[in-house]
Amino acid sequence: MIQHIGSWLIAIAAVYGSIRALAPGGEMDRGYEKIGLAMAPLGFEVTERPKVNIEVREATTGRVGPRVHGALVLAGERHGRPVSVRVGEGESEVKVGLATPEFKAKSRDGKVRPGDEVPAPFAAALRAMPNSTRWKKLTVEGGPGGLVVTRKGGEQADWLCDLWLAERLADAAS
Repeated sequence: MIQHIGSWLIAIAAVYGSIRALAPGGEMDRGYEKIGLAMAPLGFEVTERPKVNIEVREATTGRVGPRVHGALVLAGERHGRPVSVRVGEGESEVKVGLATPEFKAKSRDGKVRPGDEVPAPFAAALRAMPNSTRWKKLTVEGGPGGLVVTRKGGEQADWLCDLWLAERLADAAS
C-alpha cells in the first residue's frame, strides 16, 4: 500500500515538474531565449523550436517522459548570404543561399571527397580541406537552391563544422 502511494507521489511530482518546464514562460522557453542570445553574434536567430511532449515511453510499465519532435532551426545572414541551420531528430542541415551548378560530394575516410561532376572551384576547396574525424556521414550538395551540407547522426555541435565547410565552398564560388 505504501509503495503504491509512493509511486503516485513520484508521478505527480514528475507531472508538476514537466508542466513547470514546458509551460509558456517556463524553463524551456528561457532555454531557447538563451540559445537566441548565444547565436546572435553569429548572425542567427531561433526561427523554429522542437516540440516537447510528455508521452508514454514504455507501454508495458506505463512510464512517461519527455519526447522531442521536430528540429531547432536557426536562420540569418552571414557574409551577405542567407543561411539556415536545422538540427534535430538525428540529422543536421546547413544551407547557404547561393545558387551553384548541381553537384554532390560525400565524406569518406576523414575527407569530403568530390565526385567527378563537381565543378573545379568546389573540388579544389574540398581537396584543400584537412582530414578530420569530424567528416563522417556527411553529404554536400549544390544546386539552384543553394549549398546544402547534411549530416546523419553526429555530435550536437557538429553543425558548426558543417557551417564552416558550407561557407568555405560558398567563398570558392565567388
